[in-house]
Amino acid sequence: MDDAIAARKENPSDDLLSRFMKKRDVDGNLFPISVLQRIALNFVLAGRDTSSVALSWFFWLVMNNPEVEAKIVKEISTVLEETRGNDHQKWLEEPLDFDEADKLVYLKAALAETLRLYPSVPQDFKYVVADDVLPDGTFVPAGSTVTYSIYSDLSGEGLGLPANEIGGCSCAITLPIISGSRPPCAAEDVSYVVHEEWASCILATSHAGIGRVSARALVGGFTGCKGNI
Repeated sequence: MDDAIAARKENPSDDLLSRFMKKRDVDGNLFPISVLQRIALNFVLAGRDTSSVALSWFFWLVMNNPEVEAKIVKEISTVLEETRGNDHQKWLEEPLDFDEADKLVYLKAALAETLRLYPSVPQDFKYVVADDVLPDGTFVPAGSTVTYSIYSDLSGEGLGLPANEIGGCSCAITLPIISGSRPPCAAEDVSYVVHEEWASCILATSHAGIGRVSARALVGGFTGCKGNI
């Protein structure tokens, strides 16, 4: 990991590690190597399967909601035309940067709604290290296990996709309080960017060429996009 960090210092990239190396903490300081190591390990261990599950559900929902697909593609096209011009080939040369991702409000709302309907980790548990009391006053003794359903907490009926189409919305999902705290902002931001990059790459590729290829044609695998994970 030290070699990877040193290599990116010499040759800056746009992958996740490089992006975290540019982030600063609340005091304005760059993250130390020890923190970068833990962040990278967390993404390798926890981000792989959850990202693939989230994107699988996202494309399944998009495939079954063509009107939503059209709105997402229109938003992606508008943003990329503003930042990269009308040459569609340039749209796919480099992954999204943070400024471009911030403008994809509708796409982020669709991804957030996907995670609400089909959370990548539908159920989780916590092991009680010491006697504690939950926010509702329930006593939990040391050595016990508390299981909670994220799916049950987030799911609802009749909200559609996406739930919030208001431009500028944060689109953040409220996590159960028992999980301890919300994820660090940097990790949440980069996680959304990763999902937006893959979704944009696949949808832009399918729509930017000659003729129109629906998301339905992408089911079964797509290998034309380079990942930044």
